Amino acid sequence: MRRDSVLAGLLFLAGLCLVFPFTLSEPRWYTDSLYYEAQKVELMGSSQASALEEVFSGDLARPLAGKLPSGERRLEYAEFYRRRWVVPALAAALDPTFGTDSLRNASLLGWALLAPLLFLLLRRRFSQVASVVASCLAVLLGPLVMWGSAPLVDSWGLCMLVAGLLLALLARQDLRWLPVWIAVVLVGSFTRDVGLVLVLATAWLALRERSRRMALIAGVGALASLPAPLIFSAPLQENLAYILNGFQIPAEPTGWGWILERYPGAVLDLIGDDLAYPFNVAAPYPLLAFVFLVPVLAGLWLLLRCGRGSFPTLIRAAAVGGVLTLLLSPNYTGLRLELVFVPAIATGFALLAERFLGGESQSR
Repeated sequence: MRRDSVLAGLLFLAGLCLVFPFTLSEPRWYTDSLYYEAQKVELMGSSQASALEEVFSGDLARPLAGKLPSGERRLEYAEFYRRRWVVPALAAALDPTFGTDSLRNASLLGWALLAPLLFLLLRRRFSQVASVVASCLAVLLGPLVMWGSAPLVDSWGLCMLVAGLLLALLARQDLRWLPVWIAVVLVGSFTRDVGLVLVLATAWLALRERSRRMALIAGVGALASLPAPLIFSAPLQENLAYILNGFQIPAEPTGWGWILERYPGAVLDLIGDDLAYPFNVAAPYPLLAFVFLVPVLAGLWLLLRCGRGSFPTLIRAAAVGGVLTLLLSPNYTGLRLELVFVPAIATGFALLAERFLGGESQSR
C-alpha cells in the first residue's frame, strides 16, 4: 500500500509535468467556458446578470462574436450550466494568482490528478506495472488532451467518476469508506453529470453479487446525487429540445412528439461522427486517435471477455452508464462526452499490459 501511494504521488508529479506546457499558451475559449467563467465571477461577488455581461462583453468572448446569445436568451442558456459549481469555485480560489487563466489551470489540475486516480483504481485488480502503464496511456488519449487542457469542467468530472468507482470498491470491503463515497458522489453531481454512471454501476454490481452492502452503497449514492438536479432543475425534455435544435432554445414550446421525430436521426449522426473521428482532419489530435485506435478496441474486447469479478463487472456497468449518458445528450462533441469511457479504456489497456508485460492480477 505504501509503495502504491509513492507511485501515485510520482504519477501526479508526472501529470503536472504533462500539463505545464499548456499553461504557457493561450487557451481556446468555448461558449461553455464563458458560462463557467461567469459563474466564477459570480462567486467572487457579482450578480449573475452582471457576471454574464462582464464575461460575454469582454475580451474572452471576442473570438466568438456573433455566435453567442445576448440579453434574456443569454440568461436562459445559463440555466443549462447552473448545476456545475465545483470547477468555477476552484477557479475563483485560483483567480488572485492566475486571473483569467484560473479556469484553464483548474481544468489542467484535474487532468494532472487523473493518472494517479486511475492507477489507484486499477490497482484494485491489476499489478503495479500494468496499472502504471495503463494510467499513463489513458491520460494521453487525444480527446482528453484536447478537453483536459481547455477551460472546462470535463477533467474534474472524469476525476469524480474515477474516484467514485474506486471508493465504491473500497466501501464494498470496508464501510468506513462510505462517507467518502457519499461526499464524492455529492461533489461530482455539482461538477459534471456522472451520478447516473456511478449509481447504475454500483446497483448492477449489487444485483449481480446479491450484496446488501453494495445495495446500500448504490442507494446512498443515488440519494447523494439528487441535490444538484433538485436545487438546479434539469428537465430532460427541455435539454433534449435544446440539443436537437442545434443548441438553440426553440422559439416555440416543443413536445415529446417533436423530440421523438428527430431523436433517431441525432443518435445515428452521433454514432457516425464518433466512428469517423480518427479520420477527421479537422480533429485537433487525429494522429493520437490513430495511434490509440487498435489498442483501445483490443482492450475493450478483452474487457468484454475477461470473465466475472467485482472489478470487471463494475467497469462494464459504468461503460453501459456511459452509453445511457450519451443517449440522453445525442450530439457530437469531438468525443468530449465520450470521456466517460476512459475508466473502461484504461482497464482495457491494463488487460493488454498484463498480457504482454506479465505480472499477477489480484482482486482486493
